[in-house]
Amino acid sequence: MKVFQGERHADFLIERGQAAALLIHGFPGTPAEMRPIASFLNETGWTTRGLLLPGFGAQIDSLFQRHPQEWIDAAVEALQALKAKHQPIVLIGYSLGAAISIHAAAQLKPDQLILLAPFWQLGTRGQRAIFRLIRPIVRHLRPFSRANFNNPRLRRFLGEFLQDADLDDPDVQQLIRQTKIPVDLFEQIHRMGQQAYHLAKQIDRPTLILQGRRDPVVTLLLTQQLMRQFAGSIKYVEIDAPHQLIDPTLPDWPQLARAVREFIT
Repeated sequence: MKVFQGERHADFLIERGQAAALLIHGFPGTPAEMRPIASFLNETGWTTRGLLLPGFGAQIDSLFQRHPQEWIDAAVEALQALKAKHQPIVLIGYSLGAAISIHAAAQLKPDQLILLAPFWQLGTRGQRAIFRLIRPIVRHLRPFSRANFNNPRLRRFLGEFLQDADLDDPDVQQLIRQTKIPVDLFEQIHRMGQQAYHLAKQIDRPTLILQGRRDPVVTLLLTQQLMRQFAGSIKYVEIDAPHQLIDPTLPDWPQLARAVREFIT
């Protein structure tokens, strides 16, 4: 299945001015979802780098063989490269990319940090307890094995992640149904999020946190709990949006864009 093949999903660097932003996408996204933010930063004279994490985009076939430490290392390397040529630096992470950004910021200290729907915990306590019980006997999960592709909610969900896939194609449907996700990957991602939660105590740089009120993935309660961990000054903004709050077609997108602009200036 050929997905995430277009240029918009690729790593990008757009040189504009001395100030620069590193943008880190979510799971299983690509730099395409960060391009709207990069666009208005470019318009105000900022250089932007959209990082494609290892195993994402055109490399999606290898995603389940990757380890979160590869993503952290890639973010640190990209941040180092920007810091060598630009000043000031703002690090912007969305969802899983926010957890990765916290790891990178704890090591390299950007001038500012922006976290959008910041992931740090996978599932509820009860869900994690069930996960621990099945982990010794279940190596892979097949979450779409009985997928009904006529279900509008499922189509919207898959459409967010597989934007280039024809969900009406029987071959594509079969591939999605056969998708196996290693149970260990969930554990690794959860562990990375927990580490990010504790690393936030080391971050003393000004931080903007943007959270959607209707987010079922990263809830208000979780983000407010994370917010209290940071050592530096925090600006917290809620908008009336779901998890995909970086979608420029949403009604509250102008509020998000305005909050980012005001924070970095």
